[in-house]
Amino acid sequence: LGRSSGRVPGVATAAGPARMGGETRPSVAQPGEQVVDVRCEVRGKGEFDVVVVPAWAPLGADRFLAMVEDGFFDGIALFRAVPNFLVQFGIAEDPELNRKWAEQTMADDPKVGVRIGRGTLAFAGSGSNSRSAQ
Repeated sequence: LGRSSGRVPGVATAAGPARMGGETRPSVAQPGEQVVDVRCEVRGKGEFDVVVVPAWAPLGADRFLAMVEDGFFDGIALFRAVPNFLVQFGIAEDPELNRKWAEQTMADDPKVGVRIGRGTLAFAGSGSNSRSAQ
């Protein structure tokens, strides 16, 4: 990825369609749910928005946004792609940032009935309460 520009435009409330890849798409959040948009650039390929809905995964959302603000994703490589399954990333270009975040595991978020599907970002883990940056 190129640079993530942080919270764009900031904390908002879901109200209607959002734009992604030049197309209008329905909002992923329910009306009234807080959302945070993070604009990401893929070098030479364009931009996309990550729509974070803290109510769906408060711990994961907080961690992701803190990592964005810390610059963890700036220059990060997509290092594994399995067609129709996943794209994996999580090794920071800056070794110090990588060390800082990879060593911090986080607890599982409470289940709220949101399914992980196409277009969903999630932290990988090796079991209960083991999610981390890598």
